[in-house]
Amino acid sequence: METFHEQMMFGDSLSVFLPNDAKDVSEIREIPDNQEVFTHSQMDQSVIFEILEYVKEDSHQQAMRTHFEDVCLSNEVGEDSEIITIEAVPADRIQMEHAKCVWYLKGCQRVAKFNEDAKNTVEIHMALFRLPQFDSDILVTFNNPLEI
Repeated sequence: METFHEQMMFGDSLSVFLPNDAKDVSEIREIPDNQEVFTHSQMDQSVIFEILEYVKEDSHQQAMRTHFEDVCLSNEVGEDSEIITIEAVPADRIQMEHAKCVWYLKGCQRVAKFNEDAKNTVEIHMALFRLPQFDSDILVTFNNPLEI
């Protein structure tokens, strides 16, 4: 059974529980100040925590789509992406006191690493914590490779 530890992030402003096998990517390479990135030492999974500027859209659902499209752009996936579901997280499941609402997205991307020709199929799970009072969004992205 996998065990977990509390990981402090962003200068001890936030904490999460991660598997003990999770490795802090900032120990390997430089990570922007607005991100915390962890990989699993035995799987090719990763989780990224980002503090971003609040996306002003007509709906929270559209803000979630905008963040997904930004990740697709960063990963250079072009048209090789799909949103499977977007849904609001029920208020009784939200544990971040300042979050006005939280949205969940499940998607898929076919992405090449390091300019390779072959593309990996990666299942994407995203949680968007909306913090309009701080003009911020917190985006959590879990990448789960399905086919490498």
